[in-house]
Amino acid sequence: MKKNKKIVVQILVIVISLVLVGLIIYMVLKPKTYSEKYLKNELSNMGEKFYTTFYYEQISKDKNFSQVKSYLSKYKDIGIKVSLTSLSQYNSNSNDETIAKFKNEKGEQCNWDNTKVIIYPKDPYTKTDYTIETILDCNFYNIKE
Repeated sequence: MKKNKKIVVQILVIVISLVLVGLIIYMVLKPKTYSEKYLKNELSNMGEKFYTTFYYEQISKDKNFSQVKSYLSKYKDIGIKVSLTSLSQYNSNSNDETIAKFKNEKGEQCNWDNTKVIIYPKDPYTKTDYTIETILDCNFYNIKE
């Protein structure tokens, strides 16, 4: 009888050990996913860099401030829409790693054309006068377990 109990305990220890090893392997090999909040923050940061270091610089080249102000004021209500595709092209070396994170919990890529920032310039239309809206198209809400 004691021998049977010993065998049962050994089998239980082996089964539990195998389950734990399986869980550890799964956690290590499972692709890293990021929350919707995290991705919105990353998208906003990329949009901010795009606007301040590239877009604003381009539109203000060879123009006086009143021309820049006039141009940007046209976008105060409709915004400047910049897709993830465009963000990947404008500064690919520094954005590649960040853009690779844009996946849902199943590891599916976000839609790069529909995932975007909308930059709303605001008065007095200097480089730092804007607000950013983020739109993610990653099927976060369509995931069925």
